[in-house]
Amino acid sequence: MAWSAQVAGPLAVSGNPNYFKDANGTVLILNGSQTWNTLQDWGSNGSLQTLDFKAFVDFLAAHGHNFTLLWTTEMPKFCGFPSTESSPPDLITSPLPWLRTGPGNATDGGLKFDLTKFNPSFFDRLRARTQALNNAGIYVGVYLFTGEWINIFRCPSDGYPFTGANNINSVDDGYTSGKKGTGSIIMTAPNAITRFQDVYVEKVIDTLNDLPNLLWIVSEEAPANSTWWNDHQISHIRAYESRKPHQHPIGYAALIGAPDTILYNSDADWVAPQVRVSPVT
Repeated sequence: MAWSAQVAGPLAVSGNPNYFKDANGTVLILNGSQTWNTLQDWGSNGSLQTLDFKAFVDFLAAHGHNFTLLWTTEMPKFCGFPSTESSPPDLITSPLPWLRTGPGNATDGGLKFDLTKFNPSFFDRLRARTQALNNAGIYVGVYLFTGEWINIFRCPSDGYPFTGANNINSVDDGYTSGKKGTGSIIMTAPNAITRFQDVYVEKVIDTLNDLPNLLWIVSEEAPANSTWWNDHQISHIRAYESRKPHQHPIGYAALIGAPDTILYNSDADWVAPQVRVSPVT
C-alpha cells in the first residue's frame, strides 16, 4: 500500500524512548530503503551517473516507506571501492559542498578547493531533494560528513578537501598515503579544520531548518578515536539550531572498533548502533 501520510512537524523522542513522535503526538516507526548516491552523483572512469530521484521517491512511497537517507561525502574520489569481485574501481562524486576555484590543481586533477566558498549546486540539490521527500511524507536522515570513506577508501590522488594539497586555505589533515586518512575527524580540540567544518554545518542547517522531515546524522562508521569530534558536532548542531525555528533530532551512528555504550552515553537524540546478529544454536 502506498504511503500517503503528511509530515507533521519535526520529530521528537516519545514517552517510550525507542520511538519518535510527530508534532501531533503520533508515535511513528520509521522504516524505509536507501542507496548511497541519493544526494551526490557517483560514477567511475570519469563518467558520473545521475540517480532518477523522482523515481526513487515514487518507489519509497509505493512501498509504504516513510524514511530514507541522504548520504554526503566530502571526497571527490573513493579509491578501490569494492563493488566488483576483482579490480575494484575508483569512484568519483559530485557535486561537493565547496567550490573548486584554484589557483592550482588538487591531487585528483581538479582545481583546488576554496573552503570559504560554498557550492550553490550542492546546497540547492540538498534542499530540493529534502523538500521532495517532505512533499511525499517521507522523513530523511541527512548525513553531514563521511567517516567510513576516509577510514578505508583514501589514496594520494583522492582530492580530499581537508588535505593541504587540495585547498587554497592552508588547512591540512596530515594525510600523505594509505587507505586511511582520518585526521579531519580525530582531533581532540577545536582547530583550523573544525572551524571550516562548523561553518559548513551552519550552512546546511540554514539550508534545511524550515523543513520538518529531517533528522541529522553526524557521520557513519567513523573510527573509534573520533569521539571528541562527534561530540563536538552534536553540541554545535544543537547550539546553532536552538536559535532557529525548528530543532531536529541529532543522530550518532556506530563507530568502528568502539562499543555502542559511547553512543548511548552521548548527548545525541537517537543512535544507530552496530548490527546485532543472533547466534546460531
